[in-house]
Amino acid sequence: MKEPDEYRDGKKLRKSGGLLLWLFFMVIVLLLVLYFVIGQTKVRSVSVSGSEHYTNEQIIQAMGLDQNTTILDVFMNNLVSPDTLPYIDDYEVTYESFNSIGIRVDEKEVISYMPYQDEYLALDKEGYIVGYEKEKLIDRPIIEGLYFESARLGDKIDIETEILEAILSFYHLGKKYQIFLDGLSFPQGDDQLIYGYAGEIVIIFGDASELDRKVKDVSAVLPKLDKGIPGTLDLQQASDRYIFKETVGALYYLPYGERYLAVDVLHYVKKISVHRMMDVPLVTGAVVHESQVGERVAMDGEFTDALDQVFRCIAEHGVEVDVIDFGDGELTNITLSIGQVDLKLESLDSLDNKILSAKAVLSTLNKDANGYIQLDSDLESYEFVGD
Repeated sequence: MKEPDEYRDGKKLRKSGGLLLWLFFMVIVLLLVLYFVIGQTKVRSVSVSGSEHYTNEQIIQAMGLDQNTTILDVFMNNLVSPDTLPYIDDYEVTYESFNSIGIRVDEKEVISYMPYQDEYLALDKEGYIVGYEKEKLIDRPIIEGLYFESARLGDKIDIETEILEAILSFYHLGKKYQIFLDGLSFPQGDDQLIYGYAGEIVIIFGDASELDRKVKDVSAVLPKLDKGIPGTLDLQQASDRYIFKETVGALYYLPYGERYLAVDVLHYVKKISVHRMMDVPLVTGAVVHESQVGERVAMDGEFTDALDQVFRCIAEHGVEVDVIDFGDGELTNITLSIGQVDLKLESLDSLDNKILSAKAVLSTLNKDANGYIQLDSDLESYEFVGD
């Protein structure tokens, strides 16, 4: 007897429902077995790639991987983010086999180094301190002339925003024009006077304006120069033809026991000699510690800053100074000797105006005049006192 269609359809539905229930049960069992197996499977092998600053062991330890870590821990993202390693920007974990994983890290790009307490601070492209180094690990410029009270790993460097923007601009423009300097110097502690150096060549950028043009010009001019010959290249004003001036001697001399230190524009000791060239200014009264040829002169930063300011002003206003005397080693009693006439300064405040006033006085004196120029604090009056 033939079964009704409704009965046959009902049997098919019951069989289908039973099959689905059985399949669901098997999936649950399989998942439980898989969960148990994965949960008990220890990570036996870890490969690390992409790191130049850390060892594999440092990265593995920072992420909390040990002999008890399971594949399930990795799957459930129970690993520790390597935030304790400041060079790490991002990371990715991959599965290489049932008990092996791979870790690929992306490191922050270092754009420059800054001297700090006998070490170098490594800065990333956002101005954060990502490392302390005994020496440069990669070819990036050393930034000099900037001072800050503290510098903690992971913090943003505590310098003026304009200066940081200038440093970042030099980095990006250097990549754009494929020109990488050995260093940058901010002798006034601001972005109004910037030096660059490449080997023995000092590049005068001036202020932070037109940096795109200036760096582009560096990329065009510098390859034509011999980096082994010391000299200066002034790029402050745009030109179709730049003049490279070879450095004949030192910017200034410092008494050093019974000898003299010959010091260049970036305050590096060029030589130590028993004689000095008389047409190069002598700096006295500054505290100078043991110094070596080829290294930055061991002199307190306040003196080098003051010298940068003085040399900029006298160069700008065409005044030739024979001696810069810091008196008792302070910045409150400075004398500039111009021939036989001394300019006595209580500070370097408004130095441009003081130099201009002294120049005006000098223009009224005969060449044999001997004495000193006294300026009052508000620069409203000045007088020459003859000896």
